[in-house]
Amino acid sequence: LSRSELTGEIPRELGNLVELQTLSLSRNELTGAIPPELGGLVNLQELYLDSNELSGGLPVELVGLARLQTLNFRGNQLSGAIPPELGSLTSLRSLYLGFNELSGELPPVLGNLASLQELDFFSNQLSGAIPPELGSLPNLELLFLSENQLTGEIPPELGSLVDLQSLDLFGNNLSGEIPPQLGNLTDLRVLMLQSNRLSGEIPQELGRLGNLNWLDLFGNDLSGTIPPALGDMVSLRHLSLRGNELSGPIPAELGGLISLQGLDLSLNQLSGEIPAELGNLTNLQRLTLRWNELSGKIPLELGNLVNLLGLGLDGNELSGEIPPELGQLTNLEYLVLSDNNLTGEIPPELGSLSNLRSLYLSDNRLTGCVPYGLLFVPNNDFVRLGLPLC
Repeated sequence: LSRSELTGEIPRELGNLVELQTLSLSRNELTGAIPPELGGLVNLQELYLDSNELSGGLPVELVGLARLQTLNFRGNQLSGAIPPELGSLTSLRSLYLGFNELSGELPPVLGNLASLQELDFFSNQLSGAIPPELGSLPNLELLFLSENQLTGEIPPELGSLVDLQSLDLFGNNLSGEIPPQLGNLTDLRVLMLQSNRLSGEIPQELGRLGNLNWLDLFGNDLSGTIPPALGDMVSLRHLSLRGNELSGPIPAELGGLISLQGLDLSLNQLSGEIPAELGNLTNLQRLTLRWNELSGKIPLELGNLVNLLGLGLDGNELSGEIPPELGQLTNLEYLVLSDNNLTGEIPPELGSLSNLRSLYLSDNRLTGCVPYGLLFVPNNDFVRLGLPLC
């Protein structure tokens, strides 16, 4: 009965259908509480109540669903604590409780769900620490705990989840260091730890994650240097270290991330020159190194990034002239080079960037004139440049 536009409460009488194996009432407008009578469906294997307007708590009577393999209550208004009794549903393979209003701590007994492959508590109001017992789930492939109020450290025991493909912990209040044991998760595709209070250095062991597609550490308190070993993550498509306290140079080894589409290292304390090896990242669409302490010239090799849509290098200490090779970036939509020490004239080659929507060059020491072809860029700071039109 999914997508049937059902309204009102779930009938308690459904609990009499003891031979039922699948009950799906997803994507309706059902309200009220989940009937405890559903716990009498002893043969039930799949229960889908997601995307409704159900409220109240999770009935402890669900403990009677000993054969249940899938429980999906995602996208409701369920509240209260997660009953520890759920830890007795040892046949469960998928547990989806995300996008609700659940509170309290994660019960350690969830570590008893040895068959579990997918665990989703995304976007609730859960608090307390992540139980290390979750590291005892040998078949777990997806762990979604993002956008809660979880505190404490990331348990190193999570490094035992060797089948894990997605680990999403962003948007909590997690602290402490990133466990180097996460480098054991060689099947991992997605690692999202952004918007927490993680500190310490980025473990070089993360370089073992050769299947990783997405690594986001944005908005933490990470310090130290960027490990060159990150350049070994050859499947990586997105890397964001934005908004930390990282220092030292950008490793040339990042130029080996040939699948990379997005690289954001902005709002750190990185120094030294921009590696010319970044010009090898020909799949790159966005390169953002804003507001660091980078110096030296803009590498002309960046002109090889033919798929680039955005280049942000503002707020650094870059010097020398703007490379005319940037005029080869015909897909470029924004180019931000302001707040540096750039000198010389604006290359006329930039006038051929017909897709450019934003161009900011002020607070440098540029001379000459503004190429006529740039006159029609919608968002610019030409007035602040104080240069005449060519």
